[in-house]
Amino acid sequence: MEMKELYGGIDTHKENFAGCIVDERGRVLREHTFPATKEAVEKFTTGIPNTQMTIAIEACGIWRGAYNIFRELGYEVKLANPKITHDIASGKKTDKVDAKTLADLLRTNYLPEATSFLAGIITIRADIPPDLDATQAFFTVHVIPVMVHLCAAYGTHRRHCSTKNPRCRVHVIV
Repeated sequence: MEMKELYGGIDTHKENFAGCIVDERGRVLREHTFPATKEAVEKFTTGIPNTQMTIAIEACGIWRGAYNIFRELGYEVKLANPKITHDIASGKKTDKVDAKTLADLLRTNYLPEATSFLAGIITIRADIPPDLDATQAFFTVHVIPVMVHLCAAYGTHRRHCSTKNPRCRVHVIV
């Protein structure tokens, strides 16, 4: 039996995920909304080997939970640039439509991927040195990550990378 390549799109929310799985011709094989838990993801992907499917998740809001669950289950996960995917799917936007759009963009190789540098930045508040005053702490938590995102978006992060700054607590997790 020939193994087909499958493509999944996941629209993430705090309480649930909307998922869509399509084959290489764009036919919808599964389309469900399910709780944002590992058990529900396992049920959604039942019978699909992790080597057979790639997942696309929009890199906005709470993408990390879905990303971690799918990666833990062994699936390849690609993160989509939220601004560009929003512009592409700006018609009738529902969770179901967003998940299908992500799967189709991945399938057709038009997924506007977020760079791992951009999507993998996380600021951990616990890593802020205790000697920082409130303004410095605010800068470390809020302003520096935004600047890193902007630099990454415009391709200048190598020249101005804030990870070399000892006061910056930006970590690449991808």
